Amino acid sequence: MKKFLEVCAGIDVGKREIAVTILSGSPAVEPTAETRTFDTTATALAGCLQWLLGKHCTTVVMESTGSYWIPVWNVLSESVAVIVANPDHVKARRGEKTDPADSRRLAERLRVGEVRGSFIPTKRIVELRDLTRRRKRLLTAASSERNRVQKLLEQGSVKIGNVVSDVFGMTGQRILDALLRRPELRPEELADLAQGSLRKKAPQLTEALRGHRLDEHLRWMIQNCMDHLVFLEKQITQIGEKIAESLKPLEREYELLQTIPGVRDGRGDSGGNRREYGAVSERSPSDELGRCLSREQQVSGQTEEQFDQAGQPLVIGGVSTGRLGSGTKARLDL
Repeated sequence: MKKFLEVCAGIDVGKREIAVTILSGSPAVEPTAETRTFDTTATALAGCLQWLLGKHCTTVVMESTGSYWIPVWNVLSESVAVIVANPDHVKARRGEKTDPADSRRLAERLRVGEVRGSFIPTKRIVELRDLTRRRKRLLTAASSERNRVQKLLEQGSVKIGNVVSDVFGMTGQRILDALLRRPELRPEELADLAQGSLRKKAPQLTEALRGHRLDEHLRWMIQNCMDHLVFLEKQITQIGEKIAESLKPLEREYELLQTIPGVRDGRGDSGGNRREYGAVSERSPSDELGRCLSREQQVSGQTEEQFDQAGQPLVIGGVSTGRLGSGTKARLDL
């Protein structure tokens, strides 16, 4: 059976003010309605709470309107039961939407038990979700910057992308750094910077770099993108460490997640780079806790591939870095 409430309230939430309607009365009579509006400042919402308690109202309902419902929730949920309803489930009919009417309509549906509340995560999960969503946005921004760099290289007829699968790998970074800092180098000298198996492709690299038109303007644009990319890599590393720290209290839950088929921590996901750099998997969904690694899996210091043949750290934009191909793989010594 649906629960009947003799005293309840509906709240229509706006950015600057809220409309609150309290309905009171037994099931056998028409309820008495009283409506007031309050500002959305913390002080005004505290006054709203005192008014609700003075009317012996301990249950309220409101729509989850954008992020405007959160300040109301923060204040009211400490003393009364707050039901946050999905707007699609309680939306008004066309032509009947006003703030007081909406608040009364919500109260009437709550009174007869026709409102289904939404899930409200705990504060710890909210904070972790904010971090993972922020990290996802940073990864997207870093990917956009890498695409801009490759577009600028195409404008300058630098075709190393035809030979090197990852322009931001070790070979790509060495050649790019030389193009930015030592424009006098000949194509053969630039191709000689190749590392590992790419040294076998020195002739193709030479041809890809021959006759390039990377002028001062394009060099400045690329350097600007690289500086921003280095900053984003630092931010991604920091937020990865913060996520790992936030997961500490959830260690037991994390271990249980690892027992679920298909949920892995990244160490067994794909090859040595992921095992080497650890931190937080770039391919992890923003809200999937099972792919976030603990702080113990962070790898600090420099790795072998961060050094060139002369034993010096590879530097782009004045910052020593590994590879800028992904947010969690770069090791920034700032």
